[in-house]
Amino acid sequence: MTNPTFLGTTLALSLLAGTAQSAVFTYDTAAAFATATAGMTLSTEDFEDDTPGSYYGDGNSVDVGGFSLSSDHPNDAPRNTIDAQPLQFPEFNVNGSTVANILYGLGTSLTLTFDSPIFAFGAMFADLNNGVVRTEIDVAGATLTPAVAGIGEVRFFGFVSDAAFSTITFRGVENDGYGMDDVVYGGSAPAIPLPAGLPLLLTGLFGLGALRRRG
Repeated sequence: MTNPTFLGTTLALSLLAGTAQSAVFTYDTAAAFATATAGMTLSTEDFEDDTPGSYYGDGNSVDVGGFSLSSDHPNDAPRNTIDAQPLQFPEFNVNGSTVANILYGLGTSLTLTFDSPIFAFGAMFADLNNGVVRTEIDVAGATLTPAVAGIGEVRFFGFVSDAAFSTITFRGVENDGYGMDDVVYGGSAPAIPLPAGLPLLLTGLFGLGALRRRG
């Protein structure tokens, strides 16, 4: 005869184990991202201390402190460079300061490699996914698609993972060129809430087990 307490406990533990699967949560506003990362220790990068013209295209890499940028797109500079004011393209202007000028096409990409594993990343982007989906982002086993934007539109995009990651790949599904600035990254694993009703289920199962022992 099947022991109902054992069966129920197995089910409950299975539900609990399901919550341990990695997940990536996206945020379209800096305010929502700040709420999600409250209590985390984050670093920032605005590219102001980096040498203008530093080239990270065609397999080159540029270290900006806590991470490096590298694109396999075979363009020549001044694309895929640290771009100081006045910018090469006005539509890449985020806030009047230096930006990472990014270009790639179908089959090429930009990769950010971090010095140590992180759980959260966000940045301001200008002209990303202009008109159609041009870029998808691969991180922590997930593929993310920032929303389509208007020409020169400046907006925030970020994400938080419950599994640490050390690389982010911005992958071209069409030609895409944009500016990136005010990067925030770092953090720790976010708290993972239990499924609704699981604590009550566990309490009932343990109570049932106690009654069976008394019988």
